[in-house]
Amino acid sequence: MSKKLTAKQQRFKDEYLIDNNATQAAIRAGYSKKTAKSQGQRLLTNVDIKAAIKAGQKDIAKRNGLTIDDILDELEEARKIAKEEGKGAPMVAASMGKAKLLGLIVDKAETKTEGNISIDISFK
Repeated sequence: MSKKLTAKQQRFKDEYLIDNNATQAAIRAGYSKKTAKSQGQRLLTNVDIKAAIKAGQKDIAKRNGLTIDDILDELEEARKIAKEEGKGAPMVAASMGKAKLLGLIVDKAETKTEGNISIDISFK
């Protein structure tokens, strides 16, 4: 059972949901600018904060009528357009966005490697 977040942790969670930037969220939540980076990283490893962020992200997606499938479809469309136009950087960005959504790329604190991962990126 998760415990209730402190007011400062709640503020961090709310601020993090704005831009997914842990350092800036920590500063806006009232943590010291000097330690904001490490505080932000530490807060993101807290099980209760992680659960609250995940719930908040689901609420935002629901309010906006978005599903992961919708986003994946849009990223795939952008990737194909970039590939057709020979624009490597946008194509890679779309591929990376898809990989993150699918959990193939995670934060350093959550990295676990099992098996082989292969990403095929081809240019015209």
